[in-house]
Amino acid sequence: QRRQTRIQAMSHVVQSICTIQERWHSEAMQHVRSEVWNQWKKGKREFDGACEHIASFFEELGTFVKIGAIPKEIMWDVQSWNIEYYWGMFERGIVEVRKDYEEDVYCEFEKLFQEMRKISDKKGLPAVDAKSLDKFVETEIRATKAGLDLRKSGGYYGS
Repeated sequence: QRRQTRIQAMSHVVQSICTIQERWHSEAMQHVRSEVWNQWKKGKREFDGACEHIASFFEELGTFVKIGAIPKEIMWDVQSWNIEYYWGMFERGIVEVRKDYEEDVYCEFEKLFQEMRKISDKKGLPAVDAKSLDKFVETEIRATKAGLDLRKSGGYYGS
C-alpha cells in the first residue's frame, strides 16, 4: 500500500513537470521569451507585459513548491537555471511594481528563487552576475530561435 501511494505521488510529480515543460517550451512562451531577451540585448530593461507573463509563470511554480505539489529538489533539477536567471533580470522591475501597487507581488517567485539559490549554494554553484546573465541571454536567444525555427519547418514535436 505504501509503495503504491509513493508510485502514485511520483507519477503526479512527473506529469506536473511534463506539463510545466510543455508550457515553458510552448510556441507562445517561446515568442514571449524571445521578445524579452531581444529587448534585454538591446539595452531595454523595463519590466513590461512580456516580463510579467514570464514572472507569472514562475509565480505559479513557486506556489506548486509552496504547497508541496512538486518537491523543491525536483524543481531545482528542471527549472532552477531559468528561475535564477529570470529573477536576476526581473528583480529590479518587480521591486518597482511592488512600490507602485504597495503590494508584495511575485512573492512566490521570489521565495522560489531563494529556495533554488540555497540548493545551488549547497552545490557550490555561482550566483547570477552581469557576465553570466549576458551569456545566458545569448543561450536563450539561440534556444528560442531554434525552437521557433523548428516549429516553422514542422519539425518540432508538439507543434
